[in-house]
Parts: sequence; structure tokens; C-alpha cells
Amino acid sequence: MWFPRVGVCVTMVICMALGAAQDPCQAGNYQELNDAYRSVKYMFSYPKIPECDVSLTRAWYRFTGPAGDMMPETCIPRTHCGTQAPVWINGTHPDVTEGIVQRTSCANYGSDRPLYGPCCDIEIDIEIKNCGSFYVYHLSPTDSCPISYCGGDKDVCTQDQWSLDGMPPCKEGQHQHKHIHFFVLAY
Repeated sequence: MWFPRVGVCVTMVICMALGAAQDPCQAGNYQELNDAYRSVKYMFSYPKIPECDVSLTRAWYRFTGPAGDMMPETCIPRTHCGTQAPVWINGTHPDVTEGIVQRTSCANYGSDRPLYGPCCDIEIDIEIKNCGSFYVYHLSPTDSCPISYCGGDKDVCTQDQWSLDGMPPCKEGQHQHKHIHFFVLAY
């Protein structure tokens, strides 16, 4: 069994009693973030409202689908990932043997004098675990808007395009919902 904070369990009974079975890699112990706007290739522009993770629940997350599969490890220019201040990891992802690690992520507002170094106006502490074929991230809500976590670099439809899953092939214009009306005749 695995214990998230200590890293080792002495006996199976103690591990189970302390809730050690909550491995964040196991299905059901993480939530998926699969929004197309979380891709580094999705650029925010007005009049669209920038995305914000101020309402995100503190929990374990896995990036999937159009969002990509892992947070970027390099500076992301402002207005990417559907927001004004995209969040990226200021460091590297762990290997499987490291278990849960703490990393600092950065939000980039693109200011002339970032507080925490180049491309890092705001620091956000996160935890990461390498699950073998994917990563999970223990994320917290951002302190303010417009700040949003980035999830990868998948090609996605722009805000002036659409597809059913947000990924190419994309169609121009806004998605038009087709309504089918059914009538039931009673005698």
C-alpha cells in the first residue's frame, strides 16, 4: 500500500486505517481536465471572457483529450490556454520512482518586472505524481482571475471555429445546434 505524505507504510493495517489506499493514480481518485482551451495552442482574444480557475476544487487532476496530457515545463506566453495568465510548471515532471513531488508553477501575466523570475508573476505550489503512462496534479484554485492551468500542446479549434470535441478537423463559425421536434398525437 502507498501513503501519500509519509511514502512508506509499516503494516497493511496501519495503511488501511490511515486511508493510504487513496493512490491519486487510481481511477476515481482524480478528476479529468479535458477542456480544449487548456491547450497551449488555444489563444484567448477579446470579446471572449478569459478562463479562470478561481472556482477549481482543490483536488487531484489529470489532463486528457483536447487539453493535452501534461502541464508544460516552459514559459507559456500570455493569452494562451484560454486566459490572460497561463500557468506552467517551473521545473520538471518526476519519474515513477519519486512518488508525489512538490513543484512550483508560475502564472505569466507578461509583466515587465515579474516578481519570481522571468515569466513568473505569481507562484502556485502544486504536487505531481507520475503514474507510469500519465501524470496527476494536486491543484488548488487560483487566487484571482484571469489565471488558468495549461495542460499541453494539442492542436485545437480556435474560438472562431468548432468541432464536437474541440479538436481538428474544425469548421468555421459558431456551432449551430440543430433541433429536432417530436410531436405525440393522442386520440
